Amino acid sequence: MTSLNRCQGNTVTGGQQGPLLVAGITRRVGTSTCARVLHMNSLGAITTQDQGIYVGGPVDVLVTDNTASAIAWLGRALADCPRPPLLVVMHRAPDVESVVRAELRKLDRPTIAGQIDIKYQETWLELTAPPGRHLPWSPRAAEALNAKLAKALDWMWDQPVKQPPAPEPPPVQQWAPVPTSSPLTSRATPLSPQPSVAVPRAGPGAMPWVPAPGAGQQGGYRHTGQGG
Repeated sequence: MTSLNRCQGNTVTGGQQGPLLVAGITRRVGTSTCARVLHMNSLGAITTQDQGIYVGGPVDVLVTDNTASAIAWLGRALADCPRPPLLVVMHRAPDVESVVRAELRKLDRPTIAGQIDIKYQETWLELTAPPGRHLPWSPRAAEALNAKLAKALDWMWDQPVKQPPAPEPPPVQQWAPVPTSSPLTSRATPLSPQPSVAVPRAGPGAMPWVPAPGAGQQGGYRHTGQGG
């Protein structure tokens, strides 16, 4: 069974039937236009599903444009793909920057299943839903695009699906034994009661009192034996 025939029922991910999953690496890279172009170019043999911005999970066609800001997201998106996708480069700018050209030249299997370039079309800028009712290339160019698409999809569907990493087990809580002499479990030693001291009565004929030795610690007094 050829890829285009498989796309009619679309054996795309894990042997399941469904449309060709198309997602962009970021906003405004021409994802919706790409989905419509692939459908129209195959004369309806390929059904597509526009998934918007790629956030992980199964994907068949990954879309970028030819600007440096979009290419900067490409490596992270490819790393998240369960298997190498077909990369479609939408040329939204007439000129390709040298850094973009160098990055795209590095990509090949097994990183991607293949690469298709959709050339810059100035008339598409005026359309609400490009490419409109007709494609701006010849039937021969459409056949070449379909052949390249079929070759890439055949290779992609033969690749194993990368399983996501197993979640790490939660860390084991280490409970330290509470020492018996812990401040939380031991009782503080009560302070020794201080002796009460009688304060001498002041007035005429009262005996003067002076602190006894060590009165600063014990609070004692002694009698002088003199009247005042």
